[in-house]
Amino acid sequence: MEQTNYYETLGLAETADPALIRVAYRAAMKKDHPDQGGNGGRAKALNEAYAVLSDPTQRADHDRELAEARRRNSSPVIRYTRTAIEDYPYPPDSFDVVLSSLAFHYVEDFGDICRKVRRTLTDGGDFVFSCEHPVFTAYGSQDWFRDEAGTPLHWPVDRYFTEGRRDAVFLGEPVAKYHKTLTTYVHSLLANGFALTALVEPEPDPRLLSEIPGLADELRRPMMRLISACLHK
Repeated sequence: MEQTNYYETLGLAETADPALIRVAYRAAMKKDHPDQGGNGGRAKALNEAYAVLSDPTQRADHDRELAEARRRNSSPVIRYTRTAIEDYPYPPDSFDVVLSSLAFHYVEDFGDICRKVRRTLTDGGDFVFSCEHPVFTAYGSQDWFRDEAGTPLHWPVDRYFTEGRRDAVFLGEPVAKYHKTLTTYVHSLLANGFALTALVEPEPDPRLLSEIPGLADELRRPMMRLISACLHK
């Protein structure tokens, strides 16, 4: 498949100037806006593409990310798409494997994702993903309770069965995450025809415990979990 990006969404070359981007967006919206009988999902994709490409900073970031992805792997069979997980079209019966790395704790409705992944996988396909562990996300602050010297005392776990938004700090920036219980993750898979094939709570490499400060504390609670499941339609 060919590579794709926001320029492709608007039917533009990557060298398009701001005026052409604006004209292409307006023309596409006249055709695809829901008020004109168009597709709501298509209109949303157009809005997202225009919001990025019309902003010089976001456009530069978009172009840089796309260029880096192509540099790392420029295979002609790979298609790069920058979009929200919830907004991807998930074409029916199109993939043998769906992989996701540390993303689903940013998604509110995991059940909806499972329904979409079920649609896009072929029969017997595999769904493999990692996400933050519910013990890690439950309280929300995602930090240790510490003593006056800053030494970790214990990891807070509270409101475990109260699912929903948690406001945390990641790499110095405030982010919204969504806590979900282990039951929700597993039940959502089972309810959509998946059979669990593996569940792992990763631990630090023992060889690194004495070399990296604070790494030994990662043995005191799970931070993430890996799950694989096979689909039987």
